[in-house]
Amino acid sequence: MGSLELLEGTGGIIYMASVKNILEIYKKDVTFRVQTPNSLNPEQKKPEMPFTTSPAARVGSTNPFVARIFAQAHDMLKSLPLLEHIDREYFLFEMYNCKEKGVSCQNIFERFKQDYSIVEDKIKSGEIKRIGEALYPFPSIENLNWYASSYLTDAKHALQCMARIYGHCFKSDITGPRFDLIIKHAKDNLPKEVNFISFLEATQGNILDIIELRNGQEHPRPDKATIIGNISYSPEGIVPPVWQITGTPKRPILQCMEAFTDFILSFCEAFFLFCYAASVRPPLVAIIREIPKDQINPDLPIRYKLEPGFIKTEPDKN
Repeated sequence: MGSLELLEGTGGIIYMASVKNILEIYKKDVTFRVQTPNSLNPEQKKPEMPFTTSPAARVGSTNPFVARIFAQAHDMLKSLPLLEHIDREYFLFEMYNCKEKGVSCQNIFERFKQDYSIVEDKIKSGEIKRIGEALYPFPSIENLNWYASSYLTDAKHALQCMARIYGHCFKSDITGPRFDLIIKHAKDNLPKEVNFISFLEATQGNILDIIELRNGQEHPRPDKATIIGNISYSPEGIVPPVWQITGTPKRPILQCMEAFTDFILSFCEAFFLFCYAASVRPPLVAIIREIPKDQINPDLPIRYKLEPGFIKTEPDKN
């Protein structure tokens, strides 16, 4: 591929990963996307075609979605043979898409948090004054609906990646984020996987929170819609932006975004590990161990390591 010097970011290259026609290079705080001559010139119309590289994101290998969703999956999926019906590239590409959506959720949350902190500073500094019967100028978050819609869309898409992975691994036609149907399918077809089923049941409430908020924007009904409220004033003082489903309590958007982002990271990581372990071709098995916290590499904070094993068989008594 040749060589080049990557000037942006801190330090040297920490990790490289490819899936389909995408090649990404990670420093600690920057992601670079590389387009190879073959991807730019698939029909070989131009000899000696150069490759291109450019910064793609201002997060790198230290980002938990990069490390725990994509890099971890990349290493595991390329380590052991998989069942015949498993398309390794499809599996990995869904994890790549999940990483992209997770990073996007993080970025939207951080931008929203920064915008709200600016408003908080104005409130604390006394810029908002009472003039007669009015508070003026009363603050608001510009583009609040965009923040809410963009965040919930990407959060839902991250979960959809997991639903598609489940459908691919277990030959189900479930592709949307209907984890209630995934639970039913798992109970009918994977009855021995009680830990996985319990995990799905325990996380169903968090998933429904995200899906219903998004669906209430995308497909609102008179009796069930997502209502977005900007900064308001109450007898207790300034009230931050909130969202709610019709007939349910209002909840602060900022805290929800933070909690949802953490949930998506941990849920998708655990969901992948189960699907991956179930996809390894016998007689090999995937033994997945958590890395002790004091041994996690801060430049690439992968949390689990893979140890290949073999299915033990009883000796033939005859």
